[in-house]
Amino acid sequence: MKEDFFSPMKALKRCQELKELSEDELNSLMSIGKIEEIDTGNEVFSINHEGKKFYVVIYGRLSLRLSSKESMDYKMGELFGEVAILGNTLRFGTIIATEPSKLISFNREDIFYSDLISKSLALKLGLALTKKVVSYLNRDNWMSSEEMIKKGECDFIEFKKSIHQNNTKSIVK
Repeated sequence: MKEDFFSPMKALKRCQELKELSEDELNSLMSIGKIEEIDTGNEVFSINHEGKKFYVVIYGRLSLRLSSKESMDYKMGELFGEVAILGNTLRFGTIIATEPSKLISFNREDIFYSDLISKSLALKLGLALTKKVVSYLNRDNWMSSEEMIKKGECDFIEFKKSIHQNNTKSIVK
């Protein structure tokens, strides 16, 4: 029963970045995917390692910790590891399994530099991964002042009614 609900194909179908792919394209993509099991506490990859793969979570939970100390969690159907794939760069963070997890990994070489999948599918994947990377630019830290004021105070933003001349530098910090 667990394998039916947590099948690799079900995870691919739940993946937001892959919603535009047809059933045939998902099957083609699955043909080059590799299943990886990660025990709790183990790393999928760590910061500054070469990014050769991206992943889709079949089941489990994983946590990304960026060098900026920002973190993000991933669960079934979520995709990660795309930044280093597209940029052909080192990893910007570390991914650790916070519970036993099963992933599908996709190798950059198999997608972009081989004939294992169609060029059309490779292009669609490249566009989908790029769209996800571009979405990071729309996060809260890129909000306009007007949007920030509308959203209100939070852990990182505090508004002051007035500023005393002698205290300007410490408030700006």
